[in-house]
Amino acid sequence: MTYDDTLTELRQRTTPSPHAVARVRGRLQAHLSPATEELSALPSPTDVMIQRVRSRLRTVLQARTRRRPWPLLAALGLLGSVALAAWMTLDTAPAAVRHTLSGAATTRLAPGVEAQFDGTGTVTGTEATLQIRWEVGRLELSVDGPEVTVITSEGRAHVGKAAHLGVERSALGTAWSAADGIPWACDAARQGDVCLPTTASGLLGRGRALQTGGADPQEVLETFVAGLDTEGVGAIRVELFAAQIQPLLTLGRDDEALVAVRAALEEGVEGMRTEPLHRTAARLLLLQGDCEAAVPHLRALATPTPAELEHLQTCSSKR
Repeated sequence: MTYDDTLTELRQRTTPSPHAVARVRGRLQAHLSPATEELSALPSPTDVMIQRVRSRLRTVLQARTRRRPWPLLAALGLLGSVALAAWMTLDTAPAAVRHTLSGAATTRLAPGVEAQFDGTGTVTGTEATLQIRWEVGRLELSVDGPEVTVITSEGRAHVGKAAHLGVERSALGTAWSAADGIPWACDAARQGDVCLPTTASGLLGRGRALQTGGADPQEVLETFVAGLDTEGVGAIRVELFAAQIQPLLTLGRDDEALVAVRAALEEGVEGMRTEPLHRTAARLLLLQGDCEAAVPHLRALATPTPAELEHLQTCSSKR
């Protein structure tokens, strides 16, 4: 039997007979006739009454129509607000800044930050907050708006308002020229507007620069001594001891100069050129009349002068 045959048979079995239909219709009429007669006796509604009912129905339907989309509209509004806020944040975020400064030039580092420099350094951060690591040379900044921090090996300065800042880093340290109210600080000691070097090698360089510039021998000596108080090791310590010799001799402190020579030799590292130290030690010992103590130093000379050979022969014969 096919599917259609099954449906046909089912229809034939369930279709009511005319007698059943007539019986049901009679029962309904018996129940509905009283109500129909009462409704028929009521007066017909006027046009005003019909219009009033229609108006009320229309109001109810419109209210329901308006209420239905509110949850969806609220969700869409929230999503739109979040998207707008994210877009505004991205659109207004300060742009990243990165520059490498080298040589001599005048340039704009960011809106509100003009730089004139002769040296080397790097600039990082954003247009709103810049950080400059200045390595060597002169840097002049004119700032109006952004916050700028300048960092060197010896100190730092912060500009948070419209102002001018100058910095010069050399072997002497970091020299600041800042307008009133611009905070700057040194990592260690300072001398006037200069932050002094903080490392053994830095203090060695500062002492030599002072020496070359004709500074007071006492200041030069104190700089080299300060270098020994740091964590310098090896060749740097040797150089710091050796560097003290000349200012000590200039100050007439020969005994201390001899102590510095011996300290340098004792700190000596492999491959170090020691001949100048032995020559200075021999000369100082000979001036003191200690001929015997001068002999080891005279013998250590690879290229002795005729006078040194004579002293060696004389002193050796007395031993």
